[in-house]
This record gives sequence, C-alpha cells and structure tokens, in this order.
Amino acid sequence: MGFSIVHELAERGIQVLAFTRNREKLERLFVNQKNIQIVTGDALMDSGVFNTLSVYLYMSRKK
Repeated sequence: MGFSIVHELAERGIQVLAFTRNREKLERLFVNQKNIQIVTGDALMDSGVFNTLSVYLYMSRKK
C-alpha cells in the first residue's frame, strides 16, 4: 500500500518524503523518480523518527 501511495503522489508532481529502514530497497523501487526523497530510520523507535525528521527539516531549509 505504501508503494502505491508514494508512486501516485510522485506521479502527480507532489514531493514525497519516503521513510524506510532499508534505503537500498526504496532506491530500487523508485529509480529515476525525482519527486521522492528517501530518508532512513526506524519507525519503531521514537527517537529514530524524531532525529531523522529533524535533520531532514533542517537540511531542507538550507536549500
């Protein structure tokens, strides 16, 4: 289900942040998709989600 949602949003031109434990898998699934940014972390650990998203938000402001 997650793949379908991410793919549909990206196809519509919407920027998508895909959160995963396995970066390589998503890189293979979404090869050549420019509207998808992949971030790695563990959703089962609150600190992992918080830290990953904090870094992402900080870096996106610098662009």
